[in-house]
Parts: sequence; C-alpha cells; structure tokens
Amino acid sequence: GKRVRLELVGERLEADRAVLAPLGEVLLNLVRNAVDHGIEAPAVRAARGKPAEGTVRIAAALLGDRLVVTVHDDGAGLD
Repeated sequence: GKRVRLELVGERLEADRAVLAPLGEVLLNLVRNAVDHGIEAPAVRAARGKPAEGTVRIAAALLGDRLVVTVHDDGAGLD
C-alpha cells in the first residue's frame, strides 16, 4: 500500500561489468529495505506533512578510481 517514486542519479556513468554485476542483488536489498523500513504508509506521511508518495534515490558517482553508490529514502526510518 506504499507509493514510492524511484530517482536515479548518475545512471549514465560508464563502469566495467565486473564492477556492476555484483551490485545488483545488493542494490535490490537496499531498495527493498528502504521501502519496507523507511518509507511510511501514505496516511502516516500525510499526517506528518509529507507527500503521500515517498522517494527512494539511487545515486552513482565516480570518486577517483572508485564507484560510489548511495541509496537514500525520505522516510522516517527505523523506529
């Protein structure tokens, strides 16, 4: 019953498949946890003055020779 918008930042970066392949399962787990444990139900979000739709953002950036990937949600987080 949660509504979530996914934002991708840095999706056009180029990286070797050997680096990206292992990230798939990890990213999926992080996004699931963000939605399950971070994003509140629409009614709770509305009561807190937030939009009914939550946001999960996946961002990728190159820092030197390293690929940095972050997952962020705008929910309340764990209680």
